[in-house]
Amino acid sequence: MKLLYTDIRTSLTEILTREAEELVAAGKRVFYIAPNSLSFEKERAVLECLSQQASFAITVTRFAQMARYLILNDSPAKTSLDDIGLGMAFYRCLAELAPKDLRVYGAIKQDPQFIQQLIELYHEMTKAQMSFLDLESLTDEDKRADLLLILRKLLLISIKASWLREVSCLN
Repeated sequence: MKLLYTDIRTSLTEILTREAEELVAAGKRVFYIAPNSLSFEKERAVLECLSQQASFAITVTRFAQMARYLILNDSPAKTSLDDIGLGMAFYRCLAELAPKDLRVYGAIKQDPQFIQQLIELYHEMTKAQMSFLDLESLTDEDKRADLLLILRKLLLISIKASWLREVSCLN
């Protein structure tokens, strides 16, 4: 980090552009962050100050866009289901289970309020970064067995759907 101080009449853009060119010469990539309202004007001003009038190693951007540049080469983030999609996945998962497969929840497996509770449980576990295997510590053995069966089934449905999406993209 470097502290720059100048006379108020000195162009800070020129000074910062020279600093940026020195960093580029040293093999660095430079992000010149401008206020949202001035980003286009600032980009033009920076380009005018560059000795070569252009540089792929110097990017003028807004602070709000910085995250995009930092993850540009990373793999795209997985999208998660909203509550409606998650509810549909739980419905499908429970529809594939016979009532006798579930010791406690067999009679209410298609109840919308039960599905909503499963969605809330899923969100709580996701927020707490818990695995469904963390449910092993539940003291009620029957509830634990039912929830583990439901979540394992949901995981299998999710894996199957992801695999089908990937296969369809290859065709």
